[in-house]
Amino acid sequence: MGSFLRRPLGLFAVIVVVGLILIAGGMAAFGGTSSAGSPYPKPLTPGQFDHVGVGICLSMRSQLKWLAAHKPKNLRELQTYIERATAMYDGLRVKVRGIVPPAYAAAGVRRLLTKLDALDRVMRHLNHLAETRQWRSAISFVRSRAFRKLEGRVNPHWKPSDMHCRGVAGQLV
Repeated sequence: MGSFLRRPLGLFAVIVVVGLILIAGGMAAFGGTSSAGSPYPKPLTPGQFDHVGVGICLSMRSQLKWLAAHKPKNLRELQTYIERATAMYDGLRVKVRGIVPPAYAAAGVRRLLTKLDALDRVMRHLNHLAETRQWRSAISFVRSRAFRKLEGRVNPHWKPSDMHCRGVAGQLV
């Protein structure tokens, strides 16, 4: 065996074998590889979906209460109000996109995301008009038939005080 280790190829083979043994021992000791078992997350159970839905509902209710309590009184406050509402809807979209609903609620969550995406486009446009101080265009846009039609489709005409967050999974979709 002594002559085998004196050759460069033999020494390399021994180093590789010992390295692989150390790596296998480390993986066994520390729980395997660092990669996830599946590239796709598992859908939430109905109980988890309800829990996440209640969390989203409570967050939205507090933010909507703030918006309802702080109606703008001048143009500067209006710009801040629009920015806050835009950020609120962005956060809602991120939270809803982050969940993987159970099979029975997947279609409803997709419909909700479609509505939120449409609302996001409108809010971003309105935010742009406010940032660039195009107040006449912003007022015309808010008074337009297309905006009211979208608002009626997206907003189910409820007040923050009317939001009940129990069993929200059925209401979320």
